[in-house]
Amino acid sequence: MIATISPTDYEETLSTLCYANQVKKIKNKAVVNEDPNAKLVRELKEELEVLRGMYNFIALSLAFFLCLVMTIVFILYLSLRSSSCCRCHD
Repeated sequence: MIATISPTDYEETLSTLCYANQVKKIKNKAVVNEDPNAKLVRELKEELEVLRGMYNFIALSLAFFLCLVMTIVFILYLSLRSSSCCRCHD
């Protein structure tokens, strides 16, 4: 807002400044007019994307963990196999 004041009219200048001060205190909050069903669909799609990301992270973590376990089992198998072969020959 632009307030125009005049040095010749004290009352009107004071009134204008008071009005400008009141206008300055007004706070507006923009709200998007959105259909409640459209809003719900949008929010559910956003939540679905988050859940898909979590699922993918968990699936990759589980695959990595299973590979690690299988590697350990294979190493133990080779270790036991080599140690049992040595006993057979003694």
